[in-house]
Amino acid sequence: MPKKNEIVTVEPNTEEMKKQLYDEIHDDVVNKIKNDLDSEFGAQYREEIKTRVSNELVDEIKEKVRKADARNSRRKSFKIFRLYIYLFIMIGVAVYLIYHLYYGEKVNIYLPNINFQTTTKEEVPVKPTVSTTTVTTTRSQEWYKEQYGHLVNDLHISNLNILKNGMTVESLTNAEKISLAMDNLKEEDIKVEGIIYTIDEEVVKNKYYEIFSSNVSYEATTFTNSGLNFAYSETGKNYIAVGEKVNDTKKVILHIKNISEGNNSLVITCYVGILNNNHMYNVNDLETPLGEGEYTNNINEYLNGLSVVKLVFKGTDKLYLDSILKA
Repeated sequence: MPKKNEIVTVEPNTEEMKKQLYDEIHDDVVNKIKNDLDSEFGAQYREEIKTRVSNELVDEIKEKVRKADARNSRRKSFKIFRLYIYLFIMIGVAVYLIYHLYYGEKVNIYLPNINFQTTTKEEVPVKPTVSTTTVTTTRSQEWYKEQYGHLVNDLHISNLNILKNGMTVESLTNAEKISLAMDNLKEEDIKVEGIIYTIDEEVVKNKYYEIFSSNVSYEATTFTNSGLNFAYSETGKNYIAVGEKVNDTKKVILHIKNISEGNNSLVITCYVGILNNNHMYNVNDLETPLGEGEYTNNINEYLNGLSVVKLVFKGTDKLYLDSILKA
């Protein structure tokens, strides 16, 4: 037991002191280390994010630029293609116009005639007047003859009354029209057995429509041609004649004077000559030969003494005989 007034000294516990000191500095050290780590890694992470975003932005911009270049390239290619299309169209139009002008077709070209008038401040301006001009190509007689001469050259007429007095399709009897169709048949279309002549109705009908068109009514009937009287056989569907054919020495010559168009028709004006026994005659006078001596094979020498008729043809896709008129 200590004595009175004796001072007792207590030796401190080293372990407790260490623990107290550790507790005091632990939180400060941990917080400091944490703050240092957060500061260091945060800055590093931000730099990494910035680098990554920058790279992504650069790649995206490059991709957009590439796509824009591709679009511009396609637009440029399309413009060039469209230019070629316009060029081909213009060349086609030019070729079309040149072709039709060369072959004598009518081409309407509208040229504006603009009359400009000067005005003062007080005057009311006058609007320019616009008019159209039609350019029409002229066809030569040589062109007409080349295109339509066959209509006359291929037509044969034995009935001289038609050439003397004229006719229209409506004025001809059915027998006269069938006889005219027979004038234009080929020799092999007529079957001859001795004195028996036979023609199939279908052959006659086809030639009938070829001359007068299918719009002109056809009716089988008896008719006369080359001195033979043809009767229609309902049983055989043909025309039959028995007798001797008259070999007429007279030959009709149609010489084209000129050809013209009008009223939806083609008019071929012709000189009419009758050649008989090697002499030329006017169709209205078969007794008095024209010229001196025999026919010289030059019809131009006899034109002043010949009659003139107009053969009128009508039709759209094909031309058909409509009338023969005295000029």
